[in-house]
Amino acid sequence: MSGFLRNLGRQVAPFALAVIAAASTLFVMIGSLLMAPLILAGFWLNNYLMREEGVVAG
Repeated sequence: MSGFLRNLGRQVAPFALAVIAAASTLFVMIGSLLMAPLILAGFWLNNYLMREEGVVAG
């Protein structure tokens, strides 16, 4: 059994780094797409509230 796993490891090892890199890149891209609207909404809300209180002209 250990020989099978060793051979499998030799076949998979060259691709492991590429798979990890692709997965982490995808994770960061999805996270950015999810966070961008929240960040933009925060900026908009901040400007809106500042305008209401007369701190910022607009």
